[in-house]
Amino acid sequence: MTRCPHCGSGALSAERLVRPVADALPGVVVDGLERWTCGGCGEVMDVWPRAAPLLELVLRLVLAKGSRLSPAEFRWLRERLGWKSNELAARFGVTPEIVSKWERGRSRVSSQADRLLRALVALHRGVPAEGVCLALADG
Repeated sequence: MTRCPHCGSGALSAERLVRPVADALPGVVVDGLERWTCGGCGEVMDVWPRAAPLLELVLRLVLAKGSRLSPAEFRWLRERLGWKSNELAARFGVTPEIVSKWERGRSRVSSQADRLLRALVALHRGVPAEGVCLALADG
């Protein structure tokens, strides 16, 4: 990047960042992000090269995981469907409070909800069935 897309100034400075892939997945980090700051207008832009393939890989790893989803993973997968928590609750036949408890770790996600969410995300994203773990090791 040589010019600021906001003001057209050529006074850009860059710094390298290491950040989580997603706020919901704090243990998965990417090194090599760049933060560009415009000396002209002060605009700050985070640049994440090749983000889409990396997010797709993380998605497939989460779907293939042999144990139950963590609360953060459950929420992250729900968000991949574009659903709000109350929409997931209605579709899964549970109350919004139950979904909130699952996503905050106050109640363990049921194995049925875990498998159903994985299957729906895989179907929505075109992940082959053999790439999705539906036989969870921890019941």
